[in-house]
Amino acid sequence: MFYGNESSRNLIPPTITMNFLFLILCIFIQTTLPVKPTENKYAIYIDFKKSINEKRFYVINKTTGKVIMYTTCAHAGNSGDQYATDFSNDIGTKKTSLGHYKIGEQYNGIFGRAIKLDGLDAINSNARTRNIVIHSASRMSTKWSWGCFAIPETDMQQLLQLELRGCILYAFK
Repeated sequence: MFYGNESSRNLIPPTITMNFLFLILCIFIQTTLPVKPTENKYAIYIDFKKSINEKRFYVINKTTGKVIMYTTCAHAGNSGDQYATDFSNDIGTKKTSLGHYKIGEQYNGIFGRAIKLDGLDAINSNARTRNIVIHSASRMSTKWSWGCFAIPETDMQQLLQLELRGCILYAFK
């Protein structure tokens, strides 16, 4: 059934929006974390059920429940081609890790300004040692990373303007 006028062809009822569904997911994840994050109004979710060519990196304002960024995100080449299917926390694997991360400090790295991550789960506890970060994809020679979460440069610049330190990033499949 379509909602709204015939030209708009809305497939989601007006009372259930994508923002609302993500807010519910955000609240659920925040309440089930083994380590509680510091107060922060943002959360980041990466949906690895989606292809590397699809938008799957969401930044949500937890205060308003609105998705304020929705963009593409690289996964590690060793984790799969179009879809990430093989994940690892082991050092040297150059694979993506799933789970909860606490967002750390910004720094200048080989991909420009980037954001460090600390793994909060057993499946990503080596994130800091493995240098798994959020960085721009603009200087990458392929569309795959070595395990980092790489997003388009314009989106990275917007992300760097937000106060993210202490908030949670959740990568899931």
